[in-house]
Amino acid sequence: MRLIFPLILLVLSISGCAQISPLIGGDKDIYAPTIDSSKTFPINGALNYAENEITIKFNEYIKLNNANDNIIITPQLKEKLTISAKNKTFSLVFNETLQENTTYVLNFNGAVQDITEKNDSIFQYVFSTGSYIDSLTLSGNVKDGYTNKPVDNCFIAIYPATNTVQYDSIPFLLKPTYIGQTNKTGNYTINYLKDGEYVVFAFNDENKNMKLDSDEEKIGFLTQKTILINEIVKDLDFRLFSLIPNKTLITKAEFTYPGKLEVVFNKTPELFNLSSNVELVEQNTNAQDSLVFWMIKKPSQKISFYTSLNSNELDTITPYLKNQPKDADLEKLIITSNIKVGQLLLPEEDLVISLNEPIQNVNAELFHFYNSDSIEVEVENQVDNLSNIIFYTSVTRAAYLQIDSLAVESFYGNFNHDKPLMNFENLIAEDYYGTLILNLDSLTESYSFELLNDKQKIVEVIRTDSLEVKLIFNELPPGKYQLRAIQDKNNDEIWTAGSIIDLIQPEKVYYYTDEIRIRSKWDLEIEWVITE
Repeated sequence: MRLIFPLILLVLSISGCAQISPLIGGDKDIYAPTIDSSKTFPINGALNYAENEITIKFNEYIKLNNANDNIIITPQLKEKLTISAKNKTFSLVFNETLQENTTYVLNFNGAVQDITEKNDSIFQYVFSTGSYIDSLTLSGNVKDGYTNKPVDNCFIAIYPATNTVQYDSIPFLLKPTYIGQTNKTGNYTINYLKDGEYVVFAFNDENKNMKLDSDEEKIGFLTQKTILINEIVKDLDFRLFSLIPNKTLITKAEFTYPGKLEVVFNKTPELFNLSSNVELVEQNTNAQDSLVFWMIKKPSQKISFYTSLNSNELDTITPYLKNQPKDADLEKLIITSNIKVGQLLLPEEDLVISLNEPIQNVNAELFHFYNSDSIEVEVENQVDNLSNIIFYTSVTRAAYLQIDSLAVESFYGNFNHDKPLMNFENLIAEDYYGTLILNLDSLTESYSFELLNDKQKIVEVIRTDSLEVKLIFNELPPGKYQLRAIQDKNNDEIWTAGSIIDLIQPEKVYYYTDEIRIRSKWDLEIEWVITE
């Protein structure tokens, strides 16, 4: 659809971000600068424009606010604009020849402010080099592919289908011809499009360079490579996901006093070796993309670490030693435990204390356990994963613990100096747990159902196919939970992101929206109809 007559386009929105003014006398200016159309050339909505400069007159004195970033023009230009402001006049010069029979849209996103209160003008300015204004519209929604939450400020990039770049390389190599952006609800609308065949992507343009090139930038794409826009297109939706990096890299290598080295990768390495000119021991992190190593002794020389990643040649990392204390006398072990509000929270749970450094020696005689009658009892212990001590209290009548100073020594010769008293009597009955029964409609796909606690940690995963309609989650501690269903197409029981090369969308994720509250000694039965 084409409009054959000039359009007078009004300011879309005006947002005031005025600062507090110390001046007295008269009302405060809360309005953004507005356009004086009689002194603006060409007029907003002009046709057959053949010049190289735009002059916009405002009703008050103005200044620019990061204009090169806050003025976005579509279709995109090859050469940078020359932008200036003087008094009440804004000027923009095109440094290249504009395309024939093309509608150009200048999006002013707070680029023009008044000079007193810094009120921003947000509007669109449109003109055409031909005899009509392109009026096709593209709209839709963008959500995170895993959380299903709307994505704000997501970049919608539209490219002509006639380019010669391989499809999966387009967002990495090319800047789009048309662009749009989502609002807080994840919705977007792109106006004034020329009819034609296009490629469309959505991604978080974190560094604002209009290309996909950051590990933190997620992408969404359409199942079909191109889309024909010859009428108004609605509900063109995207689900964002992070691409799996082609190359494994170390993204963090942090060396913390007195001898902890943490190594983090952008994805799980196939093979990783670490050596050093000092002796190291590895701590279990329960994560394949994050490793922790401790030195056996406190650093007393220049430390070097040598890494080999996926059988590559040795590389050297020399991270700076962080958090070194100024006063050595202040060095002491810090003790924490799994006690919450004076109790161990689960039946048959043992007492675990944790320290901030790896443990060298435990003096069992300096741990005094007492029962509820204040009679001392013996409790066996075991060092676990370098910095934890498990006390097998569940098989005793122990009710509290008094720890003497100097009870624990670390690799680095540091001791605990505090003498904490820990009450941990377990008053919870064996039938403390509850049960969740999930009834489902017949499913047409395989699903993995994840039960999450109130800290969004996965408690249990049950995989099912279309034949099973009842799932039971047993022995659940009381509390609030959430259910998440993953359409498990590759049967690996985890959520799998998409692939641009193979045109595979990320696996769909569904969330049960009602509150799930588990109570002791109760069975909670719920119904869930998943609309695929």
